[in-house]
Amino acid sequence: MKQGSVCVDLPREVTTSAIALDALALELLRGDEPFSAESIHQVRVTTKRLRAHWNMVRPELRKKDYLAAKERLRLAAKCVAGQRDATVMLATFDELIEAAHSAKLRHSLVAVRQAAEEFFAAETAQVPGATERQKLIDALDADRRQWEKLELGRADASLLEHGLRDTYARARRLGRFAARGQRPEDFHRWRRWTKYLFYQLEVIERFDPERLSRYIRELKSLGKLLGRSQDYAVTRHLVRDKLDLQKQDQRRALSAIDRKDRSVLRRSRALRARLFDRRPGKFVGALSDEMGLAAGGRR
Repeated sequence: MKQGSVCVDLPREVTTSAIALDALALELLRGDEPFSAESIHQVRVTTKRLRAHWNMVRPELRKKDYLAAKERLRLAAKCVAGQRDATVMLATFDELIEAAHSAKLRHSLVAVRQAAEEFFAAETAQVPGATERQKLIDALDADRRQWEKLELGRADASLLEHGLRDTYARARRLGRFAARGQRPEDFHRWRRWTKYLFYQLEVIERFDPERLSRYIRELKSLGKLLGRSQDYAVTRHLVRDKLDLQKQDQRRALSAIDRKDRSVLRRSRALRARLFDRRPGKFVGALSDEMGLAAGGRR
């Protein structure tokens, strides 16, 4: 451990952070305000952050407890998925229209956006109703209770070090796999685990800001790029498979989506090379030395 480093009770930090996330989301859900695009986004991000927390303590959990928490949060996120997807796709069309390089392309994109609006309007209600709201409250309340009852047996944080290392290793591996295969679903998996790593590192950033702040900023940038690629993927699926469009409008819209996606993925590959250049044990071992965590795991 380097001189000047501080010992961190990481299990306590993760538990406290997770309980606070649940409490803030529950306060929002139990309020009188109707759902908005922003509040739906906030709830979705909360479920992702909580998944990252559970992944961090996974080595300490019984398998059935981990799977129960994972499934509970998956169902909670599903309650607010529809409205967020519709909002994202319409915003993607707005971006494409603004960037259109010709009148013909703009005309086609406006027609496609109008068809998408009509499609979403014909769907069942996108805004979560009272039933979905109560399901969210029940899920997050159960999550909070599970965190409050959780007893982590190792205060030296070695098990959490394994959890963080495994998240980094999976994000690193999925990034290489996605770059080789170029399939949207592979980039989506890579994005999910990149976000988990980002959320886990946020928990400990304040204990080593000099080392972590820049890395976290770049990891956030990578997550945003991969998020844009996912937005393009779901929009592409909508245009190709669900909307009733003129062939030329469909072709122009798909071409515009593909151009934007290629640009985003080029930038994401450059960031991947910098962010995941170290082996997992080396990456986490450096944090362990700086922060006074117990050394553990593979190097």
